Amino acid sequence: MRRAELRSRYERHEPSYCLFVTIPHHITVEIAGLLGFGLAILDEEQIGADPETMRGMIVASERYDLSTLVRLAEATPSRIQSVLAMGAHGVLLPSLRSVDEVRRLAAAAKYPPEGTRGLGHSRATAYGLGEGWSALMPRINDDTIVHVIVETKELLDEIEVVAALDLVDAIDIGLLDLSVALGRPGNTGDPTVQAAMDRIIAAAHAAGKPAGVAAPSPQAARQLIARGIDTLVIDAAALLQIGANAFMEARP
Repeated sequence: MRRAELRSRYERHEPSYCLFVTIPHHITVEIAGLLGFGLAILDEEQIGADPETMRGMIVASERYDLSTLVRLAEATPSRIQSVLAMGAHGVLLPSLRSVDEVRRLAAAAKYPPEGTRGLGHSRATAYGLGEGWSALMPRINDDTIVHVIVETKELLDEIEVVAALDLVDAIDIGLLDLSVALGRPGNTGDPTVQAAMDRIIAAAHAAGKPAGVAAPSPQAARQLIARGIDTLVIDAAALLQIGANAFMEARP
């Protein structure tokens, strides 16, 4: 999905289908594009893809107009700059606890005057061989997507302010970590966790932003769409499990 199309889909609150790449390889990303996914999340935090693998997956995505977002292992300005320099379309900022932290890190994804991202020659800037900086910087700023993952109680308590920040494009719900933060570890169906999820969806939509969460099955995806979720995420292992279970049903 081209970046402009992705942003337009966000603004229209149309469902976006995202593969969480738990099998970190460029072939996984290519298959995601061939299957029709519009988004792929490349993970540093849990899966731990190394820089060369990350770069290979980003390059592979471009053949299929597949937008790539990187979930950072550590949300710092230097890590944000590094993955965006590789050509990723955006970042997912995890484990944040305050509005000021969100504001500072979201700014690190944008060039001045909107943000604090440093200028330099990289894949993202055609190694300085393309258009001039005056044209390049605003275009890249407009194309770069910032997702904030709500997975701490502190950020949940300020979600309405976070969602309204201009440099935040989308809100994701880290349901497992949020269940821990709310004292219901692993019990994502607990009424307190579900109420928090509803609050996050409402805050995102009030600010005109999409809300996303993991959808472990087609049935769950349909229920989440009905509930107001815009970005549906399934990980590669779960997708294999769904297909394997259906296939194994053919056994005599």
